[in-house]
Amino acid sequence: MDETPIYDFRGLKALLQHKGIRVGKAEPWREINSEEVRLKEGKLEFTDDGIYVDDNGIKRQVFLYKRRYKLQQYGKPRYHVCKCSTIEEFLVNDRDIPEYRSANVDTVKVLNWDNFNKEEEVSNLPLCKNCAAKLYKYRNMDSSEFAEILRNAASAKEPPKPKVEVDVNGYTKDWQIISSSFREKHNYTCEKCKVQVSPLDSAFMNVHHKNGDKTDNRSSNLQCLCVKCHSEINPTHIHNFSTPSKRLLIKLFEEKYKKNDLPF
Repeated sequence: MDETPIYDFRGLKALLQHKGIRVGKAEPWREINSEEVRLKEGKLEFTDDGIYVDDNGIKRQVFLYKRRYKLQQYGKPRYHVCKCSTIEEFLVNDRDIPEYRSANVDTVKVLNWDNFNKEEEVSNLPLCKNCAAKLYKYRNMDSSEFAEILRNAASAKEPPKPKVEVDVNGYTKDWQIISSSFREKHNYTCEKCKVQVSPLDSAFMNVHHKNGDKTDNRSSNLQCLCVKCHSEINPTHIHNFSTPSKRLLIKLFEEKYKKNDLPF
């Protein structure tokens, strides 16, 4: 029996390998959101091409960043992708209280030292200069772009998905039903800013595809967002929400819900 795959993603794999991402028979990518780690406890593996975390026996590539930081005074913390001199120095002085968190997603949580250690969401962390010196290929890449590379690496390991019938906007034919059910399940509450709208104002609440694939309607790939947060989630959505009708919808939303509920 011929077991040659119909399509092996050779071009994508080559690109990812060039960027230093391992592509092979690893397990599918799974979100790791701001997990506190101690550098010496053995859960992390440092190699020449990256940092890996033991996720219940499965090795997943991640980045590290300081769990607590003075965001107002110093800006965003830098993220680390290898055992650079900064990490090596910290390993010597690792304490009982975890000082670093691991993640592989766009947005991470940081304890803001300038705001009484309130946990705040941050994205697009700059790369550690020592990591950039050691792994030059990452020098112009922020943490959100690095997370996207990791997701793409996972896609390269998976077989091509069967063709799905879509509408003119690229959504599956049952998207309206899925979207309505998902918003109802989340009580019409934005997962980012936590504002809740009335079911009668469901147009103010959207369902976002995290990986950008409008046919991937798995619950893990969906996120309930208000139109304001949805319009700012990434550059593509900033552009898509720049039309007069979309800007009007955001304005109406802010006029009705900003005063009592929104933190901006």
